[in-house]
Amino acid sequence: LIVKGSGATAGNVGIGTTSPNNKLSVQGVGATSQIGVSSDGSNWSNIYNDGSDNLIINPVNDFIVTGSDDIKLQAGDDFEIICDDLSISNASSNYVYFAGVTQRVGIGTNIPDTPLDIRGDGTLLTLSGTANAIMKLYSNTDDASINIYAGTDGSVETGYMKYYDNTSLKWTVGKDTGNDYIIYDETRGAAAIEAKDNSDLLLMQGGGNVGIGTPSPNYHLHVVGNGMFTGGVTVG
Repeated sequence: LIVKGSGATAGNVGIGTTSPNNKLSVQGVGATSQIGVSSDGSNWSNIYNDGSDNLIINPVNDFIVTGSDDIKLQAGDDFEIICDDLSISNASSNYVYFAGVTQRVGIGTNIPDTPLDIRGDGTLLTLSGTANAIMKLYSNTDDASINIYAGTDGSVETGYMKYYDNTSLKWTVGKDTGNDYIIYDETRGAAAIEAKDNSDLLLMQGGGNVGIGTPSPNYHLHVVGNGMFTGGVTVG
């Protein structure tokens, strides 16, 4: 134990060094040669230099940092956390959970079922871009799909994808509570196409014309070109 008595370093305390540059300077390598903290004198938590100028904090149990205000961790280069699982929470519920063994991330859950598992109510994920925003889905060796599960509690629910022009809703596509598939024109307030579950196909229910071979149909069914019927045709 060295206590400097004069000069710029006067009053500094050195352990393992005769030239302490700080108020308390500890020099040594390994867990048993630097700072140990214990409540019973037998189980020691250590703070030490590993010999490569890495600072190691090795607690016996949990490592807890508390404060009444912000706590900031700042690195001039990479910041790396090595652990089995990592939880970011408000002490009562998990906000973000990293499962190290499965390499999955859970938001709103500490049991993520997929590489990214987000659970909650309302809007769960927002993706935005300044221009030409594109979301891509790749599958190297198998099929790719987007699965929408509605009514997982056993009730009958709708499952839709909605398309907006700026903030104005234009089209709704998906299934209704009758399990019918609908392409719904929000501007007209009616389905443009409705495929009934295991039944009929309905077109332009709210009025409008269907064109085959023409972009400007003038009748409910306007066909430009030849047609062929193999059964009867009823006009009435």
